[in-house]
Amino acid sequence: MKGWNFILSIIKQIEHLFPGTIAYGYEDGNLPQTHKWWTVCISDYEIYMSNPRFKALSRAWRKAAIARGCKVVF
Repeated sequence: MKGWNFILSIIKQIEHLFPGTIAYGYEDGNLPQTHKWWTVCISDYEIYMSNPRFKALSRAWRKAAIARGCKVVF
């Protein structure tokens, strides 16, 4: 479970910055599990699609995840 604490910090930060939003994450991958990534989901579609703050944060989190050696998909 590489990156679990990192994903948990992303989830906590999303729920703190956007009150009333539920966030969760899970590890996913292709069928033979040769490539794995973390998927982070949020409950508010409007924030996901049009909030510039969320978009900037998700870009920063992706870069930080790559530096840690894992992949994150929002």
